[in-house]
Amino acid sequence: DDEIISISGCSIACMATPWLFFIGFSISFSSLIAKTRRINSIFHNPRLPRMQVSIYDEINPMFIWTMLNIMFLGAWTIVTPLQWIRRTISRDSFDRVIVSHGRCFDQNRIPSVLISLLNICGLSFVLHQVYLARHMKTRFSEVNYITTALIGMLLVILLGAPMIAMAHDNPQAKYFMQVTSVFEVCVMLLLFIFVPKVIFHRQIVKG
Repeated sequence: DDEIISISGCSIACMATPWLFFIGFSISFSSLIAKTRRINSIFHNPRLPRMQVSIYDEINPMFIWTMLNIMFLGAWTIVTPLQWIRRTISRDSFDRVIVSHGRCFDQNRIPSVLISLLNICGLSFVLHQVYLARHMKTRFSEVNYITTALIGMLLVILLGAPMIAMAHDNPQAKYFMQVTSVFEVCVMLLLFIFVPKVIFHRQIVKG
């Protein structure tokens, strides 16, 4: 906090949080879009005897989603960045501060709402691609695992957001809930997406 570094340094740390979260989020889920979209492009074109999906077809969704997040985050950082503030909670009889809380203050909630809507739209596109690939075998598509991961993340968001809001006046509890929510989202992605791939690969190697 501002007892260790300057207020400007704390403000930079505040703004770094959405940058790290949304960029990581977009890269992770855009890769799922690329994989599932490639599968759908091949299996949902029965009229074409042969179809080639280039590397650019896979990179485009990742590039577009990530660049949109970078643009929104850049505008947010320039126009109304998060600021570190310290609020006095109580003072003693000599008007000395006894208890104070520091937190990141959002001057304007419009940028955070817009970038959240952007990523919700991206998630909707992921769900659409997953729905189209729902009848494909696990060997070609990990639809069941993606769906489970998305449902788990949705539950984390639905349960975590109200708890974070309720802990608004308690910085320690709020920080713990935020870190826990991000950790659970990352675990959902790793556990249900990559672990089955490793297991399936070992099964193929063993024959």
